[in-house]
Amino acid sequence: PFILNQVNPERVLIGGAEGVYESLDRADTASEIGPDIVVNQLGGRAAAYGAVGNEDLLFVGSGDAIFRRAALGDPLTPLTLPAGGFIVDIALDVDDPMQVFYIDPQAVNRSIDGGDSFAPVTGNLDVTGLNALRAIAFVPGADFDAVFVGTDRGIAASTSVSGFSGWTPFGANVPTVPIYEFDYDGEMDTLIVGTLGR
Repeated sequence: PFILNQVNPERVLIGGAEGVYESLDRADTASEIGPDIVVNQLGGRAAAYGAVGNEDLLFVGSGDAIFRRAALGDPLTPLTLPAGGFIVDIALDVDDPMQVFYIDPQAVNRSIDGGDSFAPVTGNLDVTGLNALRAIAFVPGADFDAVFVGTDRGIAASTSVSGFSGWTPFGANVPTVPIYEFDYDGEMDTLIVGTLGR
């Protein structure tokens, strides 16, 4: 995986076969910052990098663990997570680094303390007919924020109005296919969806 910093596009996080690497100069050079930590790739990119006020902040999913770094030069340290499975994808609120989401194949979890603790917000997602979670995106809004989850049968959405625990299918024209990746462009206020098959 190749992840641009959310607030400084000069900075790049690279998941290698034997470790995590960081570049501060558009990938002209890179330094290993997480030896033996392999970033998961099962649908989304299991990493989030950079927030307003802290472009050094990063979260990396490896196996069933998430590692966090708060400041440049600090080690990547494992977080305490609810019982679950393989970390599929991570989403960080770019404006509020205290708010972090991650998914495993069956659950959505949220932290409001920068990753010190997580609580499930899967809510009614299992009754929407959408399961096998593959990607997650956080989208800030003027009146409320939204989280989108890509599944094996389309997209589900939840908002801060429901505490991110009330889910509904999203996208009238989105085909019923696996959703493998999201990319949100804040300047254009556009969510780009990568699917398998269409």
